[in-house]
Amino acid sequence: MSDNKQLKGQQDRNKVNAREPYEVEDLHQKYPHLSHQTVVDAVKSHGPERKKVEAYLDGLGHKK
Repeated sequence: MSDNKQLKGQQDRNKVNAREPYEVEDLHQKYPHLSHQTVVDAVKSHGPERKKVEAYLDGLGHKK
């Protein structure tokens, strides 16, 4: 099912779509010390739930 960009709500803010560059970039701005690919890989391996992805990225600390 495709993402309707006209409908924005809490569910949309709680998820990160690895196929949408602007969503990955938004998350990457929060973790500038990590590579863009690391952020993409985190979303792909930990699923689209933002809290889970952020918890994983927080655990990486300042590694590159």
